[in-house]
Amino acid sequence: MQTLYFVCSASATYLLLALAIVFVRLFGYTCAPFFMDMISIIALSGTAKILGALKSKGKMRYSELVDIVGFATTTTRALKAMEEAKLVTKQVVNEPYRPVVYSLTEKGRKAGELVTELEKL
Repeated sequence: MQTLYFVCSASATYLLLALAIVFVRLFGYTCAPFFMDMISIIALSGTAKILGALKSKGKMRYSELVDIVGFATTTTRALKAMEEAKLVTKQVVNEPYRPVVYSLTEKGRKAGELVTELEKL
């Protein structure tokens, strides 16, 4: 069991090191709190799906994002965290029923690149 624990710990260490390298290359930041905040947001359920969808389609309505993520509460939680981190912008469209449209900020596009790089690992 100790050997297995050591292997898991080493691979987790290498994964965190790889994440830090990718993060610094994409964002140019070396600030540990910012890194941990970004990782915690990306780790939220639904965030990777939202980033991928917005990256490919540009702007999307809230209802479209719920369809992609699967659950309204999960989508709301992820979007709120992403909005607070300034990864997405929210815009209320001046149409009947006042739909809400989300799009990526520049920081959000970089986070999408980070997720893409992580999926390659």
